[in-house]
Amino acid sequence: MLEGLFEVNGGVYVYQRGRRIQLNAPSIEGSILLVDLLNHVGIAKPRIFRDESLKEGVGGVILGTLDDLRKFASNIHSGIPEKEEKLRLLRERYSLQGSQGPSFKELLNEWIRVSHTLGKPPTLRQLRKLKKEEKTQFSGASYAYKFGQKSFIAARENIERILQEHATDYISMEEDEILQLLHTKRA
Repeated sequence: MLEGLFEVNGGVYVYQRGRRIQLNAPSIEGSILLVDLLNHVGIAKPRIFRDESLKEGVGGVILGTLDDLRKFASNIHSGIPEKEEKLRLLRERYSLQGSQGPSFKELLNEWIRVSHTLGKPPTLRQLRKLKKEEKTQFSGASYAYKFGQKSFIAARENIERILQEHATDYISMEEDEILQLLHTKRA
């Protein structure tokens, strides 16, 4: 049912700053039914979007979270080549990150590369610019979530401290050892 609905009334939209899958259902009842169906198959956060140009003011349902996009794209296929290609790109792009996002080592390695390129540790603004230009693979949010309890400033301080104290030692460390380092130094 979902595959058929997506085929006829759905689309994948990728923007410079985000991505979404949209399923059009221009009635309140249809959109609520669609949300329930998506929840039933494991899509956690579908949301109904408004479209004031339509009679009931509802346009359908949007999937925007990484986990929801990953689940949908992994399980739905399209016979329309353009739609299938966009789904394939979502599958490839987001399956690499896994459900936990990038590893500590991946982030540290990229941080070192970006710092070397810039000649100093990057600011959030610089990371945004590099990400937009596709010159780095991780956003400031990735660092903030892994290293700074959702704060980029804290993440930057923690990353620089780890790199200063452990230089290349972190390469041979396991992920949980890096996590332990992070937690013991925060206290």
